[in-house]
Amino acid sequence: MKRIIYIIFSAILLSGLSLTAQEPIATPTKLSYAKVAKERSKDGKMLTISYEVDVPKGAVKCQQAVLAFPRLVSRDGKQQIDLESFAVMGKVRYKSYSRNVALGNDTRMPLVSTVHKVPYKHLYTFQFPYEKWMAKSDFVVSEQIFGCAQCPKGELAGAINLPDIVTFSKDDYRYSFVEPKAVREKRLEEKFESKVTFPCAQSRLDAAFENNRDELKRLSDFVKKSLSYEGATMDKVVIEGFASPEGSAEGNKRLSENRSLALSNYVISKFPALRKVSNMSVNGFGEDWNGLVKVLKESRPSYAEAMLGIIDKYPNVQARKAALKSYDGCRPYIEMVRDYYPQLRRTTFTMGYAVRFFADQELERIFNNSPQLLSHHELYKLAQQRISKGKSPLEVYQKAYELYQDDRVAALNYANAILKYGKGNYAKVLEILEPYKEMREAMMPRAIALNETGRQQEAEQIFLELTQK
Repeated sequence: MKRIIYIIFSAILLSGLSLTAQEPIATPTKLSYAKVAKERSKDGKMLTISYEVDVPKGAVKCQQAVLAFPRLVSRDGKQQIDLESFAVMGKVRYKSYSRNVALGNDTRMPLVSTVHKVPYKHLYTFQFPYEKWMAKSDFVVSEQIFGCAQCPKGELAGAINLPDIVTFSKDDYRYSFVEPKAVREKRLEEKFESKVTFPCAQSRLDAAFENNRDELKRLSDFVKKSLSYEGATMDKVVIEGFASPEGSAEGNKRLSENRSLALSNYVISKFPALRKVSNMSVNGFGEDWNGLVKVLKESRPSYAEAMLGIIDKYPNVQARKAALKSYDGCRPYIEMVRDYYPQLRRTTFTMGYAVRFFADQELERIFNNSPQLLSHHELYKLAQQRISKGKSPLEVYQKAYELYQDDRVAALNYANAILKYGKGNYAKVLEILEPYKEMREAMMPRAIALNETGRQQEAEQIFLELTQK
């Protein structure tokens, strides 16, 4: 068969998931093809092609046979799927053909799937796995015409341009930023864990003991910074002390209280302004079993599971201590006392502040000095200021996410900022959005990140769901 030249009669540049039926194919095809449509399934995995063949009486002469070879062809002509071929014959030709078939004679006609006689009308529907090239493809048909002789009398060809199927590409990328709600009041709390060390069973503060000189400087720097925040008034100080679980529980309770008092007296003596704080409390909580469990889980020494099992098994503190000491000849206990117990002799400082709201012109300065003083809404306003000045807001959205990690708006804005203003950290975007992946607002940024990391099928599926909602 000589090469078929596709004749394109119309160009319909539309897009959609469900494509409407097309007008009948124009001459020079002998048969009439109408209601041509292609449709992608909702899950994006299958494609359906449908078209109607309508051949009224007299359209094909009584001695003629028309063999039709329809197919779906990519726009560049490099890929195609053959649909069901068929023949339509005039009344006389069909009788002759049927008789030859019944007698077993060779009809010497090209192979077709079915043979029909005029008048003929039928709606064809085909379904097959969707491939990307099908998004931009057209319905093409070639026909061979036979007269009364057994040789072709001519060839005809025609095509219907089908609208493109919606696919996901960079042109579809959208970045949405959500304005967080403004709050009526602002508060800030900061916690500092002091590693000032006390000798076993003692509560006297010795600056020369072990690394205490450096630790006391760290503590002083923290309090000094806390007292100097612009626009913040310290109105709460909570000092909590803990002891390691040697000796009696009662003795350790008193020890933790005395150590907390020792540190609070030291801090107040250096910073008299703390005396004006309206809400100050100093507490000793005794033995820090929760701290021991945490350090064992994090450090994972060889005996960790056994020690954790003992702690869980014995609610009675004295029985628990006895079991820890007796396990494996006391070796693990001695190592715990040496390696982990000093960390449990700790004191935490929590500072609370009432923070005023800042004017728009103050936001940049406060962000550069003390970003934790800004509310989520103030950070959003600062991001908008930077955008209006042609600057990237990525740093601001990142800080908002760090300060308000449990806020979905902070997560969504940071993810969108990475995609729009960042340098392609798509894995980070997917990590940020994982807790919110069922939310509509997270669908587009997740689709973009997936598409950019080569997971196009997942991205298209999300995009299809998004366009259908």
